[in-house]
Amino acid sequence: MKIKANQLAAHLKNSNLSMAYLLIGEEPLQQMECADVIRQTALQAGFNERDVLSVEAHFNWQQLTAAAAGLSLFATKRLIELRFADKLPDKTASETLAAYFAKPPQDTIFIMSLDKLPAANRKSAWFEAFDKLGIVVEITLPDDQQLPAWLAQRLAQNGIKATPQAIALLAERTEGHLLAAAQEIEKLKLLFPNTPIDESHILESVADSARFAVFDWLDTVVAGHAAKAARQLHHLRAEGLEAAIMGSLLTRKIRTLCQLAYAKQQGQALESLFPRFKIWQPAKKNTVSKAISRHSVAKWQNLVQQTTILDRMLKGMAIGNVWEQLLFLTMQVAGVSLKIKAIS
Repeated sequence: MKIKANQLAAHLKNSNLSMAYLLIGEEPLQQMECADVIRQTALQAGFNERDVLSVEAHFNWQQLTAAAAGLSLFATKRLIELRFADKLPDKTASETLAAYFAKPPQDTIFIMSLDKLPAANRKSAWFEAFDKLGIVVEITLPDDQQLPAWLAQRLAQNGIKATPQAIALLAERTEGHLLAAAQEIEKLKLLFPNTPIDESHILESVADSARFAVFDWLDTVVAGHAAKAARQLHHLRAEGLEAAIMGSLLTRKIRTLCQLAYAKQQGQALESLFPRFKIWQPAKKNTVSKAISRHSVAKWQNLVQQTTILDRMLKGMAIGNVWEQLLFLTMQVAGVSLKIKAIS
């Protein structure tokens, strides 16, 4: 059975818990919240023990086999969480998963998360075995037309009334990034309790959020002002901005610049592509045009690969300093020549 992320809460409320859930999607806020609502529902049903396994390089699949086998030794209910992130099941993983889903342990709920699962992988033995057993939750990012409705719903859930103009400004402010939007909504709730929100409140909240706003930092990075960008990053960290939000926004910006650089190399006109990436202002068009010419397409592609290190650090799947990696990427994008780190 397949459902969308926004249908999961209602499904859990109206249906019995499934033995397995597969969360597919790269959007981090919805993936986290989907896992949270499954955990909360399971906890209420007595599933009070939890094993979390993160699939990294050289992951030992006997860990999953052992976790599943261990459940029968205790009179308890448990969850097993398996996190793939940007990886896909290889041959060993596929065989282990197929065996698990063919004969799942009793009193167990299995939560598996993947950033993506191509159509070819959905014909594999493990997925066909899962499909007979569990629920596939498809996680997608709202598009430009859907985002205002998503924001309005999120605001309403927090008891906030907002004008359409305020919602449109919030959408522009967060550039469709749901983690950033959720943080802004939490801030609005604290700053303006029981107050209808208009554009002035959004602007005041943004101005109050940090001395150097995160989006100003991104603009500085793209403009190639390395020293200023480093100072802004330092202040943002000192003022408590979440590294996960900043990392996700920087990753998205790098991917956009890479896509535009590649398109330009293929002979496409940037002016025709800018609306697709919501680049409207002439000044920003000029800044982006200069930015993509700063590096070769190969270098931009390498920087996209570098964001995987940051992503793994943010998800606790790699050892390293998240803020150092953010600074490293900031300097690289801005044009400072640094030795590229090896992907690990």
